[in-house]
Amino acid sequence: MTDTEADPATALLDATVMHVPFDGWSETAFKAAIEDTGVDPTVARGLYPRGAIDLAAAFHRKGDDLMIAAYGKEDTDTLRFREKVALMVRLRLEAVEDKEAVRRGATLFALPMHAAGQQIDLGHRRPHLDRARGYVAGHQLVHEAGNALGRVFLDRALLAWRRFA
Repeated sequence: MTDTEADPATALLDATVMHVPFDGWSETAFKAAIEDTGVDPTVARGLYPRGAIDLAAAFHRKGDDLMIAAYGKEDTDTLRFREKVALMVRLRLEAVEDKEAVRRGATLFALPMHAAGQQIDLGHRRPHLDRARGYVAGHQLVHEAGNALGRVFLDRALLAWRRFA
């Protein structure tokens, strides 16, 4: 049994991410991933009924899961709440391997026809990340994840958020 037969969902996600820089999170990218992996199109549609839209949501959930796993390994007992939030956002940004896929996903989910569904998909699962993700994407901090300027911006943004939240 090949890896694709064992876990076609992961195989499709990984294959689609390779096409996203060229085709975005689109039906074209979804069909190319199906062809690349050899997954039966009916199985692929069963796993991801909305095609690339569901794959983009799965990609973002995977990043959230990586962030939570990394956060679990950190010693956070002495951190203040603001420092914990900053750490989580930093870990989430560091979990991103393909920043273009994130940019394309942010563009996709910003479209009015997808915004409501995405609120349900990701917001319901982890509501505490929804505001942080929106803020980060809105200010394009993704580009500055490993950058000292990005860290300063994040610290200031969290201080401002605390005042108004």
